Amino acid sequence: MTCDVRDRNQTEQAVRAYGRLDAALNNAGINCDGAPMLETEYEEFYSVLDVNLRGVWNGMKAELRRMMEQGSGDRQLFVDW
Repeated sequence: MTCDVRDRNQTEQAVRAYGRLDAALNNAGINCDGAPMLETEYEEFYSVLDVNLRGVWNGMKAELRRMMEQGSGDRQLFVDW
C-alpha cells in the first residue's frame, strides 16, 4: 500500500487497512535538491517540512490512536505527551 504521509486521511487509512497495530516505524523523508539556501525556493523547503515533519506527526497520531483503541502500548505516554 502506498501512502502520501502529508495527507492525514491517507495515513489513517493505511493504519486501518491492516487491523491490529503492535509496532510502527515512520520512515518517510525527502531532501532539498542540494542547492545553496539562498537558491532554494520556499515551496521546496515547505515540501521537505510537510513530508519529514508533518508526515511523522500524521503517522504517529494515527498509530497511537489505533494502539489506544486496542488497549496496547504505554497509555500514560499517549495521555501526557
